[in-house]
Amino acid sequence: MTTFVFIAFLGAAALHAAWNALLKQGGDKTMSMGAIVLGHVPLALIALPFVPTPAIESYPYLGGDPATRRLSGVLA
Repeated sequence: MTTFVFIAFLGAAALHAAWNALLKQGGDKTMSMGAIVLGHVPLALIALPFVPTPAIESYPYLGGDPATRRLSGVLA
């Protein structure tokens, strides 16, 4: 494993822990989750012009990811 991958992994783990802490801290979980999700929108819009269009083979995964995230948010 390269150093870059290791640092990216640690960063993702830290962000995931922070996301969980913010979600559990709020009283209304739906509002907390919505605020966290909408917080990603500006970053995505900035990055959008710099990334290529996804391959057609990845479309089922692109559709399944939001569904599983929504399910995990409802069950959390």
